Amino acid sequence: MKNHLLSKTVKVTAKKQKKKENGISHGKSLLLVFLTLVFMVSMLQGNMLFVKTAQAAVPGQVVLTVKQVFSIGSLYAPPNKTVAYRLVPKTVSAPMPDGSDSRGYTFTMTGTEEVNIKPINFYQTGNYTYELSCLMESKNGYTYDRQVYNIEVYVLKDLKTYSVVYINDGVKASEIHFEHIYGTLPSRASDMHDVNVVKTISGNPDKKEIFSFQLTPEKPENPMPAGSKNGIKSLRITGAGKGKFGTWGYDREGVYHYKVSEVNTGIYGYTYDTTVYTITDEVKNINGRLKVTRDIQSETDKHVMSFSFVNIYQYGNPHNLPPNHPLNRFLPKTGDWGKPEFWITLMAINIVFLLIVLLWVKKKNKKKK
Repeated sequence: MKNHLLSKTVKVTAKKQKKKENGISHGKSLLLVFLTLVFMVSMLQGNMLFVKTAQAAVPGQVVLTVKQVFSIGSLYAPPNKTVAYRLVPKTVSAPMPDGSDSRGYTFTMTGTEEVNIKPINFYQTGNYTYELSCLMESKNGYTYDRQVYNIEVYVLKDLKTYSVVYINDGVKASEIHFEHIYGTLPSRASDMHDVNVVKTISGNPDKKEIFSFQLTPEKPENPMPAGSKNGIKSLRITGAGKGKFGTWGYDREGVYHYKVSEVNTGIYGYTYDTTVYTITDEVKNINGRLKVTRDIQSETDKHVMSFSFVNIYQYGNPHNLPPNHPLNRFLPKTGDWGKPEFWITLMAINIVFLLIVLLWVKKKNKKKK
């Protein structure tokens, strides 16, 4: 009986112990599941944070392209000259390319070439301003481009960037381009002021005549516009109107003189304008290229802006007959239509002729009586 009770007690105790162990095991399982969930959530949050950090680590970026060209103003090509440039930030704490120092970012280019300087990385939104210029001083036959470029960089919220390049007075530039000169470049014909020849007619002619003008150099070696023949450039204007001789360039410094006048072609009834204008071109080397300063004066030393010629037309006016016309020897230069001696002689002839006629008539009347 005792043995039976003891066995039963042992079984009950074992059953309780097993139940307790099962409860502990179940609790551990729940804890394990909870800890697993916490770990997974932590990992997910960590991944999201990593992605955000990685995204924030991708900066906005600007790469500047710089072109360098050497123009030749002499018979000899320049060697492959190395030229230094510097990019300077004008905005406080503006990002700079790698390799920059307290003075800015300095780089060099050799000969005629195009380069991309090191990128500028932007991690914050905002507007940033930079200046880019050449550091070289003109000497030994080289004239360096002194243009200063202003670069505006705009960084948006998503760190996307766009940049605008400006030159003088806020004018946009399509590119960053430096043109250096070796020797002296000739002046540009397109830069010369092409002055108007203005033809005016005083009077009422019944048709439009053709008038001729000419540009002549003081020295035969002076440059002349295209279309010149035998050292003279001619211009024709029909009736009253305007015309131009054209422009030309210079390849050396100096002072050059020219004359502009109207050609008297002897059109009947016209008095020609005899004004002669003087062109003075002063040519100087300015920053490696010849520049022209022009002055125009009339015969009275008056500075003018155009070549003005006024012809007077009078119907039947023989004052400007062709040069070989026989009546020209009787015509004065004063505007009077005859010389006194000519008219006195003609009057005397008429008087003599009239007296002869009167004597003849008188004699004839006596015979009839």
